[in-house]
Order: sequence, then structure tokens, then C-alpha cells
Amino acid sequence: MNYNVIHDYLSQVGAAYASRSQDPFTLASLLVVDAQKHALLSHALRAPQNSDLPKKLHTLLRVQKTDRLVPFIDSLFNYLATQPPTAQLVARGPAQLPIQAYRPAYDAWAAVWTKAFAIFSLPEATWFGASLRHFGLVLLHLAVKADKYQVQTSSTKNPCITDAASKLSKAAGLAAIDRTPAAGQETKRREVLWLANLSFYAYFKLNNLRLCDTVLSSVDSAFALNRQFAPLATSALAGANADQGESCYSRADRVTYRYYLGRLRLMQHRIRVAHTHLRWAFDNCIVSSRNKVFILVPLLVASLILGHYPTPALLQASGLDPQFGPLVERLRLGDGAGMLQELNRWREWHRSRGIYLLLRERLQTACWRNLIRRTLLVSRKLAGQNSGTVSGSASPMPTNGAAAAQAGKVEAPPNIYLREILPAARLAWRDEELTLADVECVVCSLIDQGLIKGYLMHKAGRLVLQRGPSMGFVPVASVR
Repeated sequence: MNYNVIHDYLSQVGAAYASRSQDPFTLASLLVVDAQKHALLSHALRAPQNSDLPKKLHTLLRVQKTDRLVPFIDSLFNYLATQPPTAQLVARGPAQLPIQAYRPAYDAWAAVWTKAFAIFSLPEATWFGASLRHFGLVLLHLAVKADKYQVQTSSTKNPCITDAASKLSKAAGLAAIDRTPAAGQETKRREVLWLANLSFYAYFKLNNLRLCDTVLSSVDSAFALNRQFAPLATSALAGANADQGESCYSRADRVTYRYYLGRLRLMQHRIRVAHTHLRWAFDNCIVSSRNKVFILVPLLVASLILGHYPTPALLQASGLDPQFGPLVERLRLGDGAGMLQELNRWREWHRSRGIYLLLRERLQTACWRNLIRRTLLVSRKLAGQNSGTVSGSASPMPTNGAAAAQAGKVEAPPNIYLREILPAARLAWRDEELTLADVECVVCSLIDQGLIKGYLMHKAGRLVLQRGPSMGFVPVASVR
């Protein structure tokens, strides 16, 4: 009975292996061992009569003894005979097995991955990509679990995730350099994106964003080769603006890749680039997916920094109104102290997503800008109501530009004294120790960053702004 179970399984694997080029998915489905199949094979492999099975594997598989499938199946059988089912190990939620079981299971599965990678490294192993994906996913999720439940006995933190990241990024690099002169989906390059996404996941877990650049280089190389070898008919049909480098990948993989790329650029303070990638990922993610909210969080961060504020309806629909609703309202008003209070209210939530320090730094700048703009608008309104002049102007200024033109006078540029900003700043930041020198420093910084278009008259203590509808406060997203 035990021998028949193994014999039948190996016969199916051998037959699927023989037709692997025409139908790689049958082999992949056989190599994915569910819990029921795991129990049957595990019991059979531990039987005494199967102790010499490794010597007969090539015969049962009907392959050459030197075929790399043989050591791969041997390592897989070693895992099945000694370790629990992978479905139980990588299941979400609390550990379903003793925590001592996770590290040995990872080590055994890492050995399986090594043999699988040896097959994938063969020149004509494009067919193995469908199988490799399963082993890569289990490798990463098992590494996360193993490090989570492992007692740290060495100075190396998260050793399993570190090892898995190295293995996955190496595979991505191998797939990226496949120079087969064919469309991307017909080469190993079609595996690059999911391998890169798993590598990104691991590196973000490790908080080691520097190594993400190596993965990005692999992806860029694959995209370049895809464009180089794209079929001419497909290129003409798609049009000049289509990205042939990405067209051979699934939408799910492309959305995931843009999400990680956007997060990476956000952490590198390349906000506009980050916003572009995250917006693409958000727009192309299916509406019903919970991943849409994961994408929305960093997208909101990039949008707030660029001066694009979300609507209350969007925040409520995504369940992010508590974290961002009051924060956005304080930001609009230029209420610096209120903004920091709302940010600190959800500090741990923001910190767990790696966005707290970025928000704290950039939104303080945005608050100062919004405060100065609102103060200018209020000052102009009051001046227009009382005397028809702009506050701080040396001569009366008509409130109507046409009237000024008829009078033969040039309309003075919008301007405001720093002493008018100071009371508003003290109120907004709840800080009575703020001085005119502090306000002047902030204004100079905003001008230097291009967030305010104008100049400062130091002796007069006056900010003179650019003429035009925006009055020197151009959209933040347009500032370079």
C-alpha cells in the first residue's frame, strides 16, 4: 500500500515531466502537495520498505540518473517525511503548531528551494516557472513565521527572512538575464516580477531598502530585453505609448510591483515619482480587493505632501477617516499644533507603516505654507473692506484690477507684513515664544524650496508675492 502510493505519485510526476514543455501546469499542480496528500506521502515515506527509495527515484521517474529532477524530488520527499504540511505552517493567525517546528521546517524547505533553483537555472527551464512560484511563496511565508517564533540566539536578526530574500533576489537576477530572443512570456523573464515582489516584501520586512535597488536593476534589465525582443506585430498593435516591457506580466504582479516601487520612492523622498507609481497601482487594482486600502495609505501620504487632499467620502469608504480625516482638516487650516496632535494620536499606527517621520517632517512645512496663505487672504479681505488697500502696501490699491487699469496705475503685487503673520503663527502652533525672526526664517525656507513665489524685504519685514491668480502660492505638485 505504502509503495503503491509513492509509485503512483512518481509515475504521475514522471509523465508530467516528460510533457513539461507543452503543459508545465500539470507538473506544477502535482508538486503542490496539499495537507491530505502530505499525510499519505509522509506515512508512506517513513515505512521501512522505502528506506532505499533515493536509489530508485530515477527509475520510478523514468529519467536519467543525472537529471536534476532526481535530487529535487529527493529533497521534497525528505521534507514530506520529516516536516508538517506547509499549509499549517504558513496559515494566517496564531501558530497552529509548536513554535519549535518552524525553524527546522524552514531549513528543510530551503533545501527544497535550492534544488528547485538548480532546475530553474538550466538554459531550457522556462517551463519550471509555474512550479517555482509555489516554492518561492512558501519559502518567504515560512521564513516570516520561523523568525517570528524563533528565540534569537545570535546577533543576526531575522536570519530566515534574510536568507529567503537572498535566494529570491538571486532567482530574480537569473531570470532577468535570459537573453532568449523571444517575447517575455516565452522566456524566464516572465518570472521576474513575482520574484521581485517577494524580494521587496522581504527587504521591507528587514527594513533594508538599500538592497531593493539590486532587485530594481534586475527588473529594469528584464523590461529592456522584453522591449528589445517584443514581436513587431504586437508592438504596432499596442501603439507607440504602450510599455512592451511590462505587457507580458499579469495585472496582479504589475500592481504589486508598482505598489512596492511607490513605497520605495516614498521612503527615498522622491514624492512625485512615488505618487505616479502608487496612483497607477491604485487605479489598476480591482475594486473588491482589500489590497486597495494597503495601496491607498502610502498614496495618501504622497498626495498630502503634494497638496492633494482626499475627500471625506474616500476616507470613510476606505475606513481611514479616523487616521486621516481630522489630520487633513487641521492641515487645510494651517493649524500646526492641531495637526501634530492628530498625527501623534495615531503615532503607533503610522509608525508601524513607516510613514510617521515623513508625515511629521513634510506636513509641518505644509502647515506653515497654508497658514501664511490663509493669513494673506484674511488680511486682504479686511483691508479691502476697511480702506480698499492691501495690508502693508505703501499706497492705496484698488480692489478691482480693471479699475486700476482705467486709472492708469499698475496693480501692486500681493504682500503682507511678517508682523501680521506672527500672531496667527503663535495661535496655530500654540507657542507664544515664536518671534519675528522665526517667522522670517520659515518664510525664507519656503521661498527657497519654491513653495512660495516671491521675495522678502528684510528691513521692511514684508513678504512680497508673485502677481497672478495664485498670489505666489502655486500648486505644490508643480514645484520642482
